[in-house]
Amino acid sequence: MQIVDLYNAGIAREQRVATDRRRFGWRTVLYASRYRRRTGSRRQGDSLLLSSDILPFTSSLFILSLVLLSLMDAFFTTVLLGRGAVEVNPFMAYLIQHDMMLFALVKVKVTGLCAVVMALFSKHIFWGFKGSSIALLMIGVYLVLVAWELMLLN
Repeated sequence: MQIVDLYNAGIAREQRVATDRRRFGWRTVLYASRYRRRTGSRRQGDSLLLSSDILPFTSSLFILSLVLLSLMDAFFTTVLLGRGAVEVNPFMAYLIQHDMMLFALVKVKVTGLCAVVMALFSKHIFWGFKGSSIALLMIGVYLVLVAWELMLLN
């Protein structure tokens, strides 16, 4: 049996174009955010991984709610600290002593990052609970915290 090199024989041609379609850029992000394709798992085993490029509306609400509640908490915390209250979280107390803006920035960014992760995994099961249920629990905890701070302000 003889092996024939089709490329060097001139039969096969290079068909790739100069630009790589898989190259990442902001055009890709904008295009993907407008023209979404994947709404479910591609394969049977994808259920453990992210399986959609569409963020459900409820997940977007989870993210927005948690970030807004975090902003409210940071604001009310600074007001309460001005009135003589003490921060009970040691890490946040350390940030407050060094820089109040850094405190607010870290608080909102960490909460936002956690909210995005929870939203991305909202359909997955953790410790017997759906990710969306955990996100709702966190929203409830934040609502109680903000209500407590409002009560302390009055």
